[in-house]
Amino acid sequence: MALGCRRAMMADADVLWRWANDPVTRANALSTAPIPYAVHLEWLRRRLGSEATKIWIFSDSGTPVGQVRFDRAGDSALISISVASEHRGRGFGRAMLTEAVRKMRERW
Repeated sequence: MALGCRRAMMADADVLWRWANDPVTRANALSTAPIPYAVHLEWLRRRLGSEATKIWIFSDSGTPVGQVRFDRAGDSALISISVASEHRGRGFGRAMLTEAVRKMRERW
């Protein structure tokens, strides 16, 4: 596993939308309803422009495998994580979360 990590950008909108609408992801989300693409785009624009939100995209040998998002409120943060369905069960979630927490400790 050659896990890479970078900040999300608007160019990631499609992959983030697909991951967010994955049936397993929706079943485990706070809201289980599918997310319309236009709603997702507006949400992503707001999140990327917010100092309270950081979204990290992870890849394995250049292939996107998942994301970790931090939504900060005061001294705490809500952490959201999703792993692409084809990469689940291979240890990416734990590795992604460990690296994202390390990065957030440096920034916050």
